[in-house]
Amino acid sequence: MTFDENGYPDNTTISEIESFDMNMMVPTNISYYLKLIWDNWEYPNTSWKYNKNTGCLQISTCGWSGNEEVVAAMKRNYLFWTLFWYGSKRGGHYWFRIYTYDPVKLPVELEFLEKQDDK
Repeated sequence: MTFDENGYPDNTTISEIESFDMNMMVPTNISYYLKLIWDNWEYPNTSWKYNKNTGCLQISTCGWSGNEEVVAAMKRNYLFWTLFWYGSKRGGHYWFRIYTYDPVKLPVELEFLEKQDDK
């Protein structure tokens, strides 16, 4: 993770998020991409919820413009956004369905989110 002098994700990080090669990632390394985002997210412990039974990841920007910048980079990663974005709500709330690519669409194990609960 790299931040600029003001504590925001720097241009290199934003560039890596938006240009991450999805063909290299899918199906086994989606956790690497999400860990990159987690590492560059302000307040991830309280603003990310992952339900490993359903594969639903909910993230909230908490009103921080640096998180909004990361979401904008995620949106510019067309393949990620097209495959995994599930919905969004005003106020900086986003939902993603994080599945492996197999016929039964199993949720991905995100070890770094093991302590998170989706109520």
